[in-house]
Amino acid sequence: MTDQYSVENYLVAKDVFEELLKDEFHCHAEPQVREKVIVEFERRFSEFLQVTKEINRRLFIARRLGLRLAKGLPKSINHLAVVGLRSVAAGAFSPEAIVAFETEPPKEDHDQLTDEFLKLDPQTRYRGKFNHLFFIKWLDLLCSERRETDSEIFGRLQKPRTVSIQSISLGMLASKSSLPAGLSGFIEAVE
Repeated sequence: MTDQYSVENYLVAKDVFEELLKDEFHCHAEPQVREKVIVEFERRFSEFLQVTKEINRRLFIARRLGLRLAKGLPKSINHLAVVGLRSVAAGAFSPEAIVAFETEPPKEDHDQLTDEFLKLDPQTRYRGKFNHLFFIKWLDLLCSERRETDSEIFGRLQKPRTVSIQSISLGMLASKSSLPAGLSGFIEAVE
């Protein structure tokens, strides 16, 4: 087991985001601008984690009890949340519709696992694929903002820049992230 839920959890992180700002968003020489944008990212990511808390709790219960889901998990951010540059809100679908159990778990198991779930660190232990969907959507909005001449977020910068969301791949994000703690032990265990 790794110390985070999945590979994506390592990639949706402040240090990775800061490297993107330096390189892809051309803010290397602007630490004040970077800090302002990082604060905005951390707020939006925190909002997203709060909005998806119940979805992640239901998924945690399903995984721990080996429950089958009535349907697959969403592959689109729009099923999970409404992500804006300045806000994140719940999507139109309920957590029960998103993570639909084929059979409801016993109340005792449900309550015990809820207690365990509440002890998890949302940023590292919630579903990484959901976090990644949020990150890519928010980065796409930030790319659009960076192209604006009257950008509120990038206002101090003299020149708008074109930043392409298509160039921000999992591989690029991985190249900007730190090596996971315990990686060598994990690889040895797999071999």
